[in-house]
Amino acid sequence: MNTGKNVGQLKKLRQRFRPRETPHAALQQGVDAFLEDLKRRKLNPQSIHKRRGDLRGFTYYLETHGIARFQDVTRRTLDLFRLWLLESGYSDSMQESCMRAVQLMFRLLAARGELFEDPAATVEIPKAPLRMGTVLSVREMRRLLSMPDLTTLQGVRDRAMMELLYSTGMRRGELMGLKVFDVNLDNATTRVHGKFDKERILPLGKQAVRYVRLYLTDVRPNLQPLLSRQHEDLWLSRNRRLIGEALPAVRIAGYVKAAGIAKPVDAHTFRRTCATHLLLGGAHPVAVAQLLGHADLESLSHYLRTTVGDLKRAHAQTNPGK
Repeated sequence: MNTGKNVGQLKKLRQRFRPRETPHAALQQGVDAFLEDLKRRKLNPQSIHKRRGDLRGFTYYLETHGIARFQDVTRRTLDLFRLWLLESGYSDSMQESCMRAVQLMFRLLAARGELFEDPAATVEIPKAPLRMGTVLSVREMRRLLSMPDLTTLQGVRDRAMMELLYSTGMRRGELMGLKVFDVNLDNATTRVHGKFDKERILPLGKQAVRYVRLYLTDVRPNLQPLLSRQHEDLWLSRNRRLIGEALPAVRIAGYVKAAGIAKPVDAHTFRRTCATHLLLGGAHPVAVAQLLGHADLESLSHYLRTTVGDLKRAHAQTNPGK
């Protein structure tokens, strides 16, 4: 997965799509209604921000082609917009993301009675090819988990965070949203709130229980008094404030470098690695999908392809039957 290239394309897209003036009031009103609906359904802020960027591009395109109302958009308009994305050189995944946001917005506007007809109802959006990100080996993961300095408050906290990510496969946003009372160490479980505020209970491995317990008993009490008021948030820092969304990525990057791992690794790598290791260990795909919070097995398909590839390589190396 060429992360650097994708990030560069995204920045280029945002710059290209940044209008010089506020979008036409009618267009902005429709976009705002859609984003408010996503907030009401408790979609995570990162996803809402992404949808906003996708629709900024669409409104920019409409304005440059003399269209000031969503009611004037036709199926041909959408086809030309998709062609414009293609000719502008943007990746399949970015094209899919833009078209998906447009389709979802028109679906909402039609349901609210603001459109006579939904021009995007019959638009077929091809799925972009799935690119499997980094998956660490068991040895690499063990080395990475051993990097935090357990003689420091931050080191114990970071080890607990990484153990939770690897043990449960939870998303970074789910990790950062944990409250103290979400974790039940006696039952070795934790409660998380996923996309659209869907709640699920996840089992914890022995190492996750061990280090979260250590964090709660020996570390968090020493951080809590530094704050101006009591907080239910699980994760605290030493600088008199709650942990920001960016901190896990910064801390993980430092540990990856210290571990001598040359692969690109972020918080989501723990999720991919957790799923892959579970499947390689014989876990049922349905159980893994439930653990990750997937509604079906479609999102798990790329993990399955990875494990099949590993099995083929193992088969070729051992030559069974010969």
